[in-house]
Amino acid sequence: MLFGSTHLLPVFAVAALHLPPATGAVLLPAGLALAFSIPLAGRLMTRFPLHLAVAFGLIGMAFSSLAMLAIGPETAIAWIVAAAVIGRIGWAS
Repeated sequence: MLFGSTHLLPVFAVAALHLPPATGAVLLPAGLALAFSIPLAGRLMTRFPLHLAVAFGLIGMAFSSLAMLAIGPETAIAWIVAAAVIGRIGWAS
């Protein structure tokens, strides 16, 4: 899921949405969310049982995948960015 969204989102933005090739920046908010959520998830791992953290991460990635199902040629960039951010936060936990 991570490789697919990391590679295919910019390709989709260029090919289907006809955005300029510099659309790799679409993934910048997702990368920042991942960078900030990894230390937070590490701190929360000591406070909550492991199965809750794994469940939270899987739910976040599932919501991200479902949101990406709705992506089409008319989709707003904000929707694509939000789906990627949710997936990265889920991936961190």
